[in-house]
Amino acid sequence: MSSQDIFSRIQDMPPVDTTYVAGRWHHDRVTHGGFVTEARVFLKSLTVSHNTNRRFLVIGRARSGTTLLTRLLNGHSQIHCDGEVLRRNHLGPAAHFNRLAGKNSAPIYGAKFLSYQMVQVHRMRDPHSFLGKLATSGVQLIHLERGTFFQALSLAVAQTRKQFHSDKGAKALAQRVHLDPQNFLDRIIWSEALLNYERAALEPFDHMHINYERDLSDADTQISTLDDICRKLGVSPEHVEIPLKKILSTDPDAILENYDDIRLTLENHGYGHLLPEAMS
Repeated sequence: MSSQDIFSRIQDMPPVDTTYVAGRWHHDRVTHGGFVTEARVFLKSLTVSHNTNRRFLVIGRARSGTTLLTRLLNGHSQIHCDGEVLRRNHLGPAAHFNRLAGKNSAPIYGAKFLSYQMVQVHRMRDPHSFLGKLATSGVQLIHLERGTFFQALSLAVAQTRKQFHSDKGAKALAQRVHLDPQNFLDRIIWSEALLNYERAALEPFDHMHINYERDLSDADTQISTLDDICRKLGVSPEHVEIPLKKILSTDPDAILENYDDIRLTLENHGYGHLLPEAMS
């Protein structure tokens, strides 16, 4: 399947984790807040000097480790990493990102951009145009991936439990959750489509690739990964505190009341290769 086929296919897929306004638009697409912010930043850029800092953008799916990575990066004295600065619709997202970077005093500025925002909010049928503008202006692109099963499960469980992160190292809630197998299958299909979108979007450009399971799963790999990013961005590594504790077990039976039903549903629809036992 060509990149354009991948980009077009996902735009036609129905939403899974949100309800569209009038059945057509993500709520962050129709709000005026993004345009107001964009205009304010643009006007300010006309009156203040621009910082020529180095820049990066982290791209990944929700619950793929982007919050952990941005907090690790913010622990470095020379790096400022904003959150989802492009989560609402903008007329010129690449220019808006660079204006935000230009008014920031940190030697290195970055932010994260979730792929659902590229697809559902900005409706990027040609993400190569957006990413090309950033790459041309010297922005380092960073792709963060996580295995689809646990990425989708983490999002579903976090929404069910209403608990997304633990800054104090709290243990995961002991009570297991029940997920509708068909809904979870839909989440898996959507999440795989997002991952394919990310890969196709980034493929033409030089970018760093970070794998959550390999590069962020424990304190040692987090430190090593942060050091690699620092070297890529041209800054010396520093010691940082580990900011978040995992609150999701790696044993799906310890998380789900009906894991057997989930497993059979995925296997029967051709997604058994994404199950933890198939990946181990």
